[in-house]
Amino acid sequence: FNMNFVARIGDTGYETLQKAINNVQNNQVIELLTHNSENIVAGNENQKPFNKIFTIDGGNFNVTGKWTFGRDDHNTDNSEITVKNVNFSVYGIKIDDFKSVTINECTFKNITEGNGIYVAADEFTSSIIVEHCEIEDVAAAGINLRNPVNATIIGNSIKNTGNNAITFQHGTAYTEAENGTYIITNNVLENWAYNAT
Repeated sequence: FNMNFVARIGDTGYETLQKAINNVQNNQVIELLTHNSENIVAGNENQKPFNKIFTIDGGNFNVTGKWTFGRDDHNTDNSEITVKNVNFSVYGIKIDDFKSVTINECTFKNITEGNGIYVAADEFTSSIIVEHCEIEDVAAAGINLRNPVNATIIGNSIKNTGNNAITFQHGTAYTEAENGTYIITNNVLENWAYNAT
């Protein structure tokens, strides 16, 4: 495969991860082919809803760029994302208003900017799964979830976070979300809120 490509979808290579994300179609897998430092934006305030179902398989490569998905406008983006096998540092991942988010087998280490994982959920239909991740040395929270309906956090190791290891934010405006299910089990939490004042 061409060594100039950063990512691929099937047999099609892309010079940047952003181009791969822009071109992904429903039920496709984006494979990262090398370490990456791009800042990624998909479906932000300046774009229409992303509305795609896709997977990013990081191939255990290192990522030091800022990944931002969604718009944080409290409107459902029917996107569903799975992120797996990515080694994040410097920045974590931020996802707003996607219908479904699954993050598994990722590492978030030496996150000097913000949270390891931040998901501002669509308060009516959202499902968030975080499993088997290693989260260590994070400036803010290890996992920060806002208004999820259903959340599953299983088998993660979370150490040395400046804020809470796991944070659930729930605003009073989102009473519809109170009927969801949270499953939090088999996580190891060590030395959280070391930076709290």
